[in-house]
Amino acid sequence: MNPIANSVFISGSISIKTLPSQVISSIETMIDKNMTILVGDAPGIDSLVQDLCNKKNYLNVIVYTITSTPRYKANYQFQEKSIFVEQEIKSQRERQTYKDKAMSEESVFSLVVWDGLSKGSYANIIRALKSDKLVKVYYQEINDYIESKKVTIDEIDYIFREKNGYTALEVIAYLQDNGIEKYKRSQDLNKFLLTQNLLTKEGKIYQPTEKKPELFIIEKYRGKPSGVKFNNNFIDWIENNSLSSQSQQASFDF
Repeated sequence: MNPIANSVFISGSISIKTLPSQVISSIETMIDKNMTILVGDAPGIDSLVQDLCNKKNYLNVIVYTITSTPRYKANYQFQEKSIFVEQEIKSQRERQTYKDKAMSEESVFSLVVWDGLSKGSYANIIRALKSDKLVKVYYQEINDYIESKKVTIDEIDYIFREKNGYTALEVIAYLQDNGIEKYKRSQDLNKFLLTQNLLTKEGKIYQPTEKKPELFIIEKYRGKPSGVKFNNNFIDWIENNSLSSQSQQASFDF
């Protein structure tokens, strides 16, 4: 499907409760240029964008939904579009991604208001970049837009992983993609980290030791430690360690 001319898909993290002034200014510029604004029907950024457009009596807005009518529509004169999702797909998170994918495909530009944590917003940025679409990212942690030259797949992935971390299987997949085949299962990686005194195990729960705690993100459930994930510092450390190990091993292959 061809994108809607002069259109922008606006999305963002549900954790962000107010529109930053820079984003308001951007939307006002869109209104001045009579751009078609594509937006979802969720709480958070979706409803905030709708409310702003409604306040300014700007009606060139299309509200996307996966139900017969939007969960939220600030003005009855806004257009709406329902995206079909197979009933076999039960996960609400997965169902909602169909709406985001449709808006990504049908827009020319994207604007994402991101907390660095939201997986949905992360996916919207990556999807736009992979489609060679122009995307502008407001990053909550810096209270500003990320420089356009830094809005790359690598940079966005780095921010996302710094906040969310990698699972053991994701670390192994990353290493294998880079030619390091030392670890086959998560147990292999965890066992190695235990022998290096980087992790300790209490019952079934892994926790960082005091040796290099900066390599890990501690996961919690109801306020109590429930395991670990691995951050970007860990990726650098394990990659260097594994390459060094492979190099040493290769020196004995004669």
